[in-house]
Amino acid sequence: MPPNLSDALEIERNSAREVRFLRALGLTAVPFAVLILFRDQIDLTLTSSTYLPLHTLLETLVVVVCFSTFAVQFYAAGTRGLVDARARLLGAAFLAVALIEILHLMTFPGMPGFLGPSSTSRGFYYWIAARILSVAALVGARALAPGTSHPLLARSTLTVAAVGLACLVAAADLDFPGASSVFFVESAGLTPLARWLDYGVAALALAGALSYWGGYKTIREKPRLQLCGALAITALSQVCFSAYSEANDAFNLLGHLYQALAFALVFDALFVAALLRPYRRLDTAMGELSTSNAELTELRRHVEEELAVTIARLEESTRAKEVALAELESAIGATPDGLVICSPTGQVLRQNAAAERMLGYDAVTREMPAIERWKLLSPADAEGKPVPVGEVPLLRALDGETVRGTVLRLSPPNRRPIWVSVSAAPVRDPQGRLLGAVLALADIGQLVKLQEQREDLLRAVSHDLRNPLQIVMLQAERLYKGSAPSQEARDRRVADSILAASRQMKGMLQDLVESARLETGSLHLERSAVALGEHLQRLLMVSAGIFDPEKVLLDVPPDVPLIHADPARLDRVFGNLIGNAFKYGGPSPVSIRARSDDGLVTIAVSDQGPGIPPEDQSRIFDRFFRGNGQRSEGLGLGLYITRLLVEAHGGRIWVESEPGRGTTFSFTVPAVPIR
Repeated sequence: MPPNLSDALEIERNSAREVRFLRALGLTAVPFAVLILFRDQIDLTLTSSTYLPLHTLLETLVVVVCFSTFAVQFYAAGTRGLVDARARLLGAAFLAVALIEILHLMTFPGMPGFLGPSSTSRGFYYWIAARILSVAALVGARALAPGTSHPLLARSTLTVAAVGLACLVAAADLDFPGASSVFFVESAGLTPLARWLDYGVAALALAGALSYWGGYKTIREKPRLQLCGALAITALSQVCFSAYSEANDAFNLLGHLYQALAFALVFDALFVAALLRPYRRLDTAMGELSTSNAELTELRRHVEEELAVTIARLEESTRAKEVALAELESAIGATPDGLVICSPTGQVLRQNAAAERMLGYDAVTREMPAIERWKLLSPADAEGKPVPVGEVPLLRALDGETVRGTVLRLSPPNRRPIWVSVSAAPVRDPQGRLLGAVLALADIGQLVKLQEQREDLLRAVSHDLRNPLQIVMLQAERLYKGSAPSQEARDRRVADSILAASRQMKGMLQDLVESARLETGSLHLERSAVALGEHLQRLLMVSAGIFDPEKVLLDVPPDVPLIHADPARLDRVFGNLIGNAFKYGGPSPVSIRARSDDGLVTIAVSDQGPGIPPEDQSRIFDRFFRGNGQRSEGLGLGLYITRLLVEAHGGRIWVESEPGRGTTFSFTVPAVPIR
């Protein structure tokens, strides 16, 4: 049962017990309340023949309970494991109470008497002495620690003291025979002294009841509640005695009945505390032990089952890890890229065959410091310059940095140089501690060869083809200028055709060279602060022979900031966009608009032509792309080069077009930062 549920049930049981206790006390007071209400309407005096047997029976019960309490507590006080100073005190006190109750019974009117005549006053004397002693003993035991050890609290000493106290009470009665009228007057009933003694004992008993109630609230033990009830009923008994006026009236009898009930509660509480409660605790402990054994057995079975499942899972996990490790080893061994795993100090822990083939690390080299090992490779960058120690990818990874795609030329000892793309990353545990680094090397020798071949082609295009083309253009111009008058028209047409074809071929060659330079990143930008409006005005003036500047509408607000761009490359971008607008947009004007936007300048070139089909718009900036149905004299590199030039400036370009509604090409260029 969950702890919170068991606590809730225990609180509910205690609350129910308290309600029953308070209800029982209330019902106990009902007879007294009835007598008080009807004392003036009915005669509450009983005849001696009726009262005396009832009184004798109740007193006999009280004496028996007192002797029983003494016997139980006397036994409990000396039993091993149950030694309790409170038991010794209560046992001796109830022995004295029993003896005094016998004297009370013998001296009550109608009884034989004890060393003198019986009377109501003598009976009250012994009665009040017994009450004072019993209430004081119960209250004193509440304040006494169970483990208190003192010679005066020994069983023999307390037993002798109890008998001696009973004798002293009897001796006081015999020594003052004239004191009989102190407590009771036959015609007037109890004296004020007797009533105040009753009230005093009732108050002491009530205080003791409250003390035991507080103790019960702290430790929820039933005996504490029973002793609380006994003292409360004793207080009610004394109030009853304070109300009687004749020895044989109902208040006297009800008081004796209350006292017998109180002593019965005392006996039950002390009997349970002394004898039954240890056995009940033993039974409870045995029950709890049995329950614990059952729970332990169940727990053991559950643990064994869980252990078996855990072992099975561990074996399965181990097999899975072995399979995964074998697969990983196979994958690492089969990959064409070199993989090297290093310790935090840079020593090589693992490497695959590809890495061993590229780097040539042997057993001795693998144990060398990382710096010395890399020096053996003589690493150089793409331009052939030695790589500084701080730029070595492995060392950067061991410092916690991730390196991707660094191109290096390595020259292992006694091996041919190789070109590799190196990536490196640190290896960390879940807590972030550095465990080492992993190095990946991709052989890019074939790519380097292709790049060299491409550069050779570019050199051939830019030099070997341009020179003959330049000669053709010069000869065409001479033909155009030196024709005879009779052949002037025909020769000029021939020269125009040759010049037009040559210019077209020259443009194609320029596009090829420039696109290759942009792709390889070898194109260098000469950036400067450019005033966009003035630059466009100048561009339109020098381009008058290519397109009509009058049909170009400029909209460049004065607040547009300077742009950070290469003027020559910017001319190429505008030339391509404006030329395409006139070529495909028809006779309608071309507009150029500019606006500033968060550190960038956005420029839009628009025409009012037929537009670009949607299926072509996503590929319009691709290399060698020409839209369906378009007849172009170029290679399809104009917009491709335009995109590369814009991106080289740090901007982007896009197109917006609807069939029949024209086309707008927009691109961004960074503005000059404001200082």
